[in-house]
Amino acid sequence: MNQQQSLFDIEQTICNSKSQKASEILTPSTRKILQLLTNQGIHKAVTASLLNLAGASPEIVQYVAGPIVTQQNDWQQSIPAWVWCAIAIDRLDAALKEIDKGEIGKLASSSEVLALMMPITFEIPLSPEWTDVYLWASHDALTKCDLKKILTRFGRRNWTERKLKYL
Repeated sequence: MNQQQSLFDIEQTICNSKSQKASEILTPSTRKILQLLTNQGIHKAVTASLLNLAGASPEIVQYVAGPIVTQQNDWQQSIPAWVWCAIAIDRLDAALKEIDKGEIGKLASSSEVLALMMPITFEIPLSPEWTDVYLWASHDALTKCDLKKILTRFGRRNWTERKLKYL
């Protein structure tokens, strides 16, 4: 007569997710956990699977898990690791906003623009207009990241908040 219950019943969660909207399932604490996991470098397929379980639309799930478009040349390997992480974070943030609005966006994030343009900038000179776009994307992507962590990778360990403010 002793019935054993699992700690996390996936079937029940899936049944519940079909009757609720994704914005109801993704509570603020659940969103924060997803964002923290993404910041720690969880694979985008795991994030997309969790959004799928929460009942997010297939388009949003596909966007989070989808490929990252870059210029296919010899410089593609020079894109820093933090850019890939920034793309995952930006995609999750965009997906959560789209779930709240109930609509699917069509724009790429600044970190995605940076990943696309970086290999191009190493290969050919950019026009002034494209240079502005590249600098905007670089600045926007960098300001969203932990600059101290990035600069430490370059051997700069003595950065104060005052110095970082002027970057």
